[in-house]
Parts: sequence; C-alpha cells; structure tokens
Amino acid sequence: MKSVAKPQSRVAQAALNNAQWCAAMCRAHGGRHHIADGLWFSDQPMPPHYPNVVTFSNGAQSKSHLAILRKLAGAGLPAGWTVKDSFAALDLAAQGFAGLFDAQWFWRAPDLAAPDGAGLHWDRLRDEQDLAAWQQARGETAPFAAALLDNADHTLLAGRRHGRIVAGCVVSAGARVAGLSNWFAAADEPEALGSAIAAIGTLLPDAPITGYAGGEELAPFLAQGFEGIGTLRVWAKS
Repeated sequence: MKSVAKPQSRVAQAALNNAQWCAAMCRAHGGRHHIADGLWFSDQPMPPHYPNVVTFSNGAQSKSHLAILRKLAGAGLPAGWTVKDSFAALDLAAQGFAGLFDAQWFWRAPDLAAPDGAGLHWDRLRDEQDLAAWQQARGETAPFAAALLDNADHTLLAGRRHGRIVAGCVVSAGARVAGLSNWFAAADEPEALGSAIAAIGTLLPDAPITGYAGGEELAPFLAQGFEGIGTLRVWAKS
C-alpha cells in the first residue's frame, strides 16, 4: 500500500492501520486496490467479512466519495458489499446502502503495564499446517490465504497451552500503531486477552494497540485498559 499523509487523530491512525490490513487481505487473494480522497477501496470482490471501502480521513462526505461509490456500484460486485465508514460520518442511505452495524474503535496506550502472561506461549504462524489449526481453533470458516504468512507487516499470532492453539489474533504494524484484529480465545481461557496484549507489546514495543469491537465483544477490551475513541459504521449495499 503506497504511503499517505500522516494521520492526525487516534481514530485516523486506527482506520489507516485497518485499511492496510484490508489491503493485505485483498492482495493475498489476488485482488487490486486503490487510494483516493481519504478512501481505500477495491473494485473486485473481497473475502467474506471484508469491506470494499475503508475511510481513513475524517472529511465531510464529498462528491469524490460518491463518485467512487457509484463506480463501485457499476463494477459488478456481489450484492451486500460493504463500506467501513471509520468515523460514522457518511449518510449513504440515498446511495442504496443500509447500516449493517456500529462498533467502537478502542485504544490502549503503550505506557500501561502489561497484563500477566497467563501461562500461554505466543508465536507467529509459520506454515499452512499451523494456519489450518489456527482456523480450526477459531471455530469458523475464515478467509486467510497462506500468502499472509510471509507478510512482514501483518503477523498471525497463536496462543498455545501445552502446544494446543487456544487463542489467536492478527497484529498489523502501520500508521504508528499495532492493529489488533480477528481476536479469538477458548471459553475456558478468560486471561488470554491479557496474555495477548503482553505478547503484542513484545512484538511491537512502544506502539499503542488499537482495533474495534461492538456489543458484548467490547467489554473484555475495556477491562484490559483499552478506551473507546470513536464510532465506526459499516454500510451494506442493498
């Protein structure tokens, strides 16, 4: 992903980091992507659960935004493709979109004390066998291509107890933050998130940890010292 102007707010940093992760997913699946007017976007089908547009600049809705969305609407994308409105600042109803869900960006300052490691061993996935075990531990079908294992900016982490994967996440380096996404943990591992935070701090020292969650999924992050910094909204094309 080519360089862009340095973001000026915590939400902008989180959004740009997330856009970079979406770009990595796009490339790993052989797709193309673009940047224009504070938007990251792809005019090709994205993997399941990934948007075709991410905003990372908190500007007012512009004619350029709408022109890009009209172009995407004519690109033959599958029904239900989505826009991640990182600042909940757009009104896309008139363009044939419906609000899908809202979520909260979260942020954890790097000077907070690292939680206890909870006895988990964390390591980076290295091969397709590990990736298959990681996806099985998630308990759902996930669109992770093996090409992601060689991406230096995005680390797929596994938390293991006695060699078995019981937790995991993706950590994305970029925009001067550590982006935490795709978090999962076994129900009997309530301390796994604290352990992951400590592992991320070792991987990317001095970087704030950021990401987003909605509903009940947000509470564990708040309990670990994260703070909510802003709302995002995901829109789906009707």
